[in-house]
Amino acid sequence: MPVEKCWQAIEFHPNPSQGPEQFKEEVRAIRQRVLGLSDEYFVMFVGNMLTEDALPTYQTAINTFDGVHDQTGSSPCP
Repeated sequence: MPVEKCWQAIEFHPNPSQGPEQFKEEVRAIRQRVLGLSDEYFVMFVGNMLTEDALPTYQTAINTFDGVHDQTGSSPCP
């Protein structure tokens, strides 16, 4: 896939460098758009962030404990 077609989540976040009023307006617009979303959606969204997006962080933290520390970073043994 060409780089030009790739996107990053930050592209959809409010941009604070445009000034405080523009930033506040962008935040208000996002809040308005999500008013109708159900609680189930937010539970799923947060669950996804805690699992999929944070897995490398969890792996790194767990790897620091005695008994499971992997010196190589790629040991097949748990």
